[in-house]
Order: sequence, then structure tokens, then C-alpha cells
Amino acid sequence: MLMTCAHCGREFSATNLNRKYCCNSCNVLASYARNGRPGERAAKLAEAKKRLAAEAKKLATTRKSAITTKDLLLT
Repeated sequence: MLMTCAHCGREFSATNLNRKYCCNSCNVLASYARNGRPGERAAKLAEAKKRLAAEAKKLATTRKSAITTKDLLLT
């Protein structure tokens, strides 16, 4: 059965109806397109964690560490 590759658009002869890609290379390249290359995601997550930690540290220095009874009486 002739099918069209979901990545490159070439027609190929499929051995079964579940095939989406003409070859393993197109399968891998389509995976990279969906998820990014290996290591890219981990680097982005590490960068985001550093930014969040810096933001949390900045917020912690600007806020009081505990609510006092005086603060409760004033509200």
C-alpha cells in the first residue's frame, strides 16, 4: 500500500497500515521536531530552575520572615 511520510512527504510502500514514516531517519527527525534534541530540554529546565531560585531568593529578602502579634493586631 502506498502511503505518504508524515515527516518528509515522500510516498513509500508501507508494510503495514500503522507506519507513519518512510524510514527510521524521518521517525527520529520528527521526534526531534516534536520534543527537541536530547539535552536541550534538560538545559532549558536547569536554566528555568536557576531563574526560579533567584526569584525566590529575591522575594524572601523583601518579605518578613514571620508575622508578629503586632501585625495581627493592626489588621
